[in-house]
Amino acid sequence: MSASTNVWMSNLRAALVVAVLQVAAGAALPACAPAHVPQTPDLSLPGSDGRLHSLRESPLSVLVFFSPSCAYQTAHDARLAALAEAYGPQGVAFFAIDSESTGSLDRDRAEAARRRYPFPILRDDGGVLARAVGARYSTASVVAARDGRVLYEGAIDSDGLHLHADAQPYLRDAIESALAGRPPKVMRSEAPGCALTLW
Repeated sequence: MSASTNVWMSNLRAALVVAVLQVAAGAALPACAPAHVPQTPDLSLPGSDGRLHSLRESPLSVLVFFSPSCAYQTAHDARLAALAEAYGPQGVAFFAIDSESTGSLDRDRAEAARRRYPFPILRDDGGVLARAVGARYSTASVVAARDGRVLYEGAIDSDGLHLHADAQPYLRDAIESALAGRPPKVMRSEAPGCALTLW
């Protein structure tokens, strides 16, 4: 092996050692593409209240994906209603989103009335919105600015079927942070609801 080959091999080994140490230390490697910035599409969807609603009609919107047969949904109905009543007067628009293939506006009207929601259920035909934001489970929640930027996505809180007084209120905290002009402490969490039937 020639001297130049030995030098080349030594340099290669040194570079590999540095790379391994960087990965072990958690250093970020150069990205191949810019990071994806979550955003809600500029859609207008028909609601259970008979109106067409733009997802960007308010400075801040809360979108909660809905399934009428899901026990997780029912368990959180009162908490959702309380959030809407607390923050609606502050300019926050609340919408339940029905993206399921089995859904219809007639069903949404009946469910909104039965659950006494103080906000409409919007019909997302074809699951366009659900797919755009990656929602796969009922109770998955999104807090979005008027320009569509997603400020929070995930669970309503840390509870599942059984509610506790000391649950982590992820959605409430995200709303309050957005109203104060700061990012939430938790920007993403896992929603514990039922799988949405999108097809």
